[in-house]
Amino acid sequence: MAELGELSFETFSGHIGEPFGVASADAGVEIEPGASGLTFELIEAVSLGAPMTAGMRGPFSLLFRGPSQPILPQAIYRLTHDQLGSLDLFLVPLQPETDGARYQAVFN
Repeated sequence: MAELGELSFETFSGHIGEPFGVASADAGVEIEPGASGLTFELIEAVSLGAPMTAGMRGPFSLLFRGPSQPILPQAIYRLTHDQLGSLDLFLVPLQPETDGARYQAVFN
């Protein structure tokens, strides 16, 4: 499993349009029955500027698209990717759009 401190904008920028499997990593959140095999697509990775401290990573944001249903609550989810492996990310649902639900992860 990748360490959060090692992740950067560059980690994700080459994986736009690729699928990430989704499972609950938060003991208080259950993904609805029938949602096994749930996948999100990484649709955007945005650099948010220079690092606040020299030698640290710069802040960045990730935007994922999931199915219209179920809409998951904000929580920590385990995302799996063929090349990146398993990542535990805090995802926040955004306003749903016609082509699915959106989820954002922000790294400072």
